[in-house]
Amino acid sequence: MLFTFESIGDQCVELAYAQEYKKRNKIRHLAIVTSNPESAVFKYFKESYDSLIPVSKRNINILLKFYKSDLGQIFRKSHPELMCAFYTAYTRSDLILYNPYVRLCDIEKMIFRIPKDTSPCKITPIPCDGWIKGLKDKGMIETGKTVLLNPYANSVTGVPLSLFKGIAKECMKIGLKVIASVHNDQSALGGGITAIDFPLDRTVALANECGIVIGLRSGFMDLCAFSKAKIIVVDHPSYQLADACNLKDWWPQNPFIKSYIYGRNLVDPAQISNYLLKEGWV
Repeated sequence: MLFTFESIGDQCVELAYAQEYKKRNKIRHLAIVTSNPESAVFKYFKESYDSLIPVSKRNINILLKFYKSDLGQIFRKSHPELMCAFYTAYTRSDLILYNPYVRLCDIEKMIFRIPKDTSPCKITPIPCDGWIKGLKDKGMIETGKTVLLNPYANSVTGVPLSLFKGIAKECMKIGLKVIASVHNDQSALGGGITAIDFPLDRTVALANECGIVIGLRSGFMDLCAFSKAKIIVVDHPSYQLADACNLKDWWPQNPFIKSYIYGRNLVDPAQISNYLLKEGWV
């Protein structure tokens, strides 16, 4: 049984390498202990596990704290059938936060005892052709010529919405359609940018159809990395995990990922449209 924190990105990394862990250790039945068994992430990685064991979020947090303790380390050796797959149960947080060469995906492979060059597994496609066709019929998206913006994230903060409004404007100048992912009470960007609220199980299909995804570093971008879309991810200097969670390093199966840090190597929205043109992504 495996367990980790319940954010989209953490679950993606756990499940992307669980297949190889299961294969190398000749495990016949692999269960995931989770407080959100309804998460769409599990739909994408159906081949990575055999069953889900629902528990409360409180108990997940208790398990994580226990496994970080000295007693937890002793317990883990005596009970290998229950395994914590969360990074800081094996290494101190400051090693991750202050070392620009550490990648959380590599720590996950270390936990699973699989080679560092192991590739992530392929996801199970979730078809939503009817929904995609509806968006196309309404003129909201055009195959391969649409930018899917993701201007909101829980992890990365400090990047103003004005940056994404500017990026949208510059992208429309070069002939691209632009839509923005919003959820619940998140505000639309205006300026002719179509706001769209959709469940996670439609993310990869939409990214494939649009062709380009630009957004803040988040678990949403982890899912998009499993699409065929070209991806531009924006970090902020205050985000301490920017190096450890480098999207390009996490997901080498997608060769079209470009990272920027707002205020450092990204100061003008036109840089994005110029990069798209330079790379021939338009």
